[in-house]
Amino acid sequence: MRQSSAALMGFLKPPYQQSRCADVSNLDPFADTLLAILRQYSLDTRVVLPLLKTLDLLLGNGVFDVYVSMEADACGYSHPFPATLLELLNKEVKSCKDPVKLLASVNV
Repeated sequence: MRQSSAALMGFLKPPYQQSRCADVSNLDPFADTLLAILRQYSLDTRVVLPLLKTLDLLLGNGVFDVYVSMEADACGYSHPFPATLLELLNKEVKSCKDPVKLLASVNV
């Protein structure tokens, strides 16, 4: 698990940390895919729980920090990832009674 996590972080993180208005054309499809999975499998715990753990890992390692910094800067680019993720997570935990899923969503 450590090796695969390290490889994923190495693939996703470095190119986007070089400049404030980085080219995120490779990160956009990845973020869109994660959101599509969360949207498609909403309320399916066996899919959503590992996805939440993956999102926690990615967010904890700063993979998607570039989206937040680009919204704050005048880069002329805004990706809906942060807002859409928050909206989908809100729907996911709104009537959830599963403590494991609730704890995983709190971490994200």
